[in-house]
Amino acid sequence: MRSLLLPFSWLFGLVLFIRHWLYDQGVLASWKAPVRTIVVGNLRVGGSGKTPMILQLGNWLITKHKPAFLSRGYGRKSKGFRWVEQEMNTTETGDEPMLFKQAFPEAPVAVDGNRKNGISRILKERAGVQVILLDDAYQHRRIQAGFSVLMMPFADFFKPRLLLPAGNERDLWKRRLKADVVVISKCPHTIQQWEKEAIYKAIHPFPPHNIYFSTIEYESLISFDGSAKIGVQQALSEPFVLVTGLAGDGGLQELFKEGKGPKQHFRFEDHHAYTADDVAQIEAKRCMFAHDARVLCTAKDHVKLHSLVAPELQSFWFEIPIQYRFDREEDLKKRIYAYVEGDTTNR
Repeated sequence: MRSLLLPFSWLFGLVLFIRHWLYDQGVLASWKAPVRTIVVGNLRVGGSGKTPMILQLGNWLITKHKPAFLSRGYGRKSKGFRWVEQEMNTTETGDEPMLFKQAFPEAPVAVDGNRKNGISRILKERAGVQVILLDDAYQHRRIQAGFSVLMMPFADFFKPRLLLPAGNERDLWKRRLKADVVVISKCPHTIQQWEKEAIYKAIHPFPPHNIYFSTIEYESLISFDGSAKIGVQQALSEPFVLVTGLAGDGGLQELFKEGKGPKQHFRFEDHHAYTADDVAQIEAKRCMFAHDARVLCTAKDHVKLHSLVAPELQSFWFEIPIQYRFDREEDLKKRIYAYVEGDTTNR
């Protein structure tokens, strides 16, 4: 089947080549925002860790640099520009923007498919914003990114790189060279130096000192109602149901395998719009294991599930917070701060 789709991938590649060439030559206009902008994106469809990276950047910047967050709000039913407020439903905002708002309630968070309009509205209506973080905008060339972070999952280096529809690449491989830094996400904790060298070679001529390797660490799980916090190992030693609505498994499949008691994994598509029926099925399985068994889910799923889970059941439903760990975290932070605190507003 893949071979039959190759001609369409070649055609898609030609379209991408022409589009990028037109932007590079100035035939198509690219707007430089009058504020510092950091774009996080990827080259391949599927989960690369963009959302946790945006949250990590927010954690680094929130105390001193007044960031705002702008997303297109994928999967929302609303249209145009919209401010994201905590009391909204994810059908109005999309899941990632609501996650940003819950993580940084005092920071401006907005959704708009038109990034230029979104940036302009943020600057007009929210005074003091020093930097805007944009998720999934690496291919959005109508905006000149001030600083770009390209996410590339470790496992992708062991898969063929074919453009859509024969493969999963949504942009040309050479576009990696336009990033300011590359983050190799979801690396094994036991990553070896020879594996790093192989990745340096694969990304060449992108400079190795601008490549950062990251691993995922799971923090203590927090119940939906905030009444309980438990360690990951305790959760895995008892009956549980894992719920994920991700592009890829977010590394949770390996975690799921570590479970020592009865367990069940409910897999949903990325940006899945959960329903009361979904919750009922999950809850039925949880109760089959034990009356006090737990449901575990990602932060991204939590923002959509929370309102659907009855208050008396929320003590059994837990979010799995994750944290990125970088091989050279201080160096990466210095690069981010140097850009945000620089003398120019954009590049």
